[in-house]
Amino acid sequence: MPKTSLAVANKKAAPAERMPAVERPHRDLPFVQEELADLCSQIILYGGSRQDLDLILTALGRHKYMNYSCSRKATGPKLVEAYKEANEHANFLRERWYRALCQHWPEPKDATESEESSSPERPVVEMVRADIRNSLRARIEELLRDDHGIETVWLLNEIVADINAGYEPGQAVWSALDRADIYVRVPYKHKKRVQDFVKFLEKGEAA
Repeated sequence: MPKTSLAVANKKAAPAERMPAVERPHRDLPFVQEELADLCSQIILYGGSRQDLDLILTALGRHKYMNYSCSRKATGPKLVEAYKEANEHANFLRERWYRALCQHWPEPKDATESEESSSPERPVVEMVRADIRNSLRARIEELLRDDHGIETVWLLNEIVADINAGYEPGQAVWSALDRADIYVRVPYKHKKRVQDFVKFLEKGEAA
């Protein structure tokens, strides 16, 4: 398999200077990262205005240069010079990347097509969502195997039922708690005293 320029650059670099491997988006990806990655991917994969694309490609070119520049940790005049060289490198890469990207963009769709068929796919978001779904499925299966009691499973069942019925998640939680007779609400300042009292009762039952 041919080596990429990134692999070659990492191989030539000293061990301390090698860049860490790029990680895939994971299940804890914050919303702002998901949203920005999605917006960038749409422009890169499906095209956009030349002005917007130039801004993105310039930033990526600068970032690429600074990643491998020996001056990335410099300060003062040396850092200013490094940024100048990064701009020149980005200007060179921008045109080359733009020409390469144009060859892979889909043809513009007719204005008569529906909005749903003309909207681009969301590869980054879909990958993140699949990660979250798999995580949720595994955690629910673990919860269902738990033998500590039915209370938590019952509450989760009520919440999910309300969400599927059209409630917002927060409303579904409040609604389920309002209907629950197996939970007791107390002022927060009394929480510790109630917990201690419950533990005292449980010890008495065990004895």
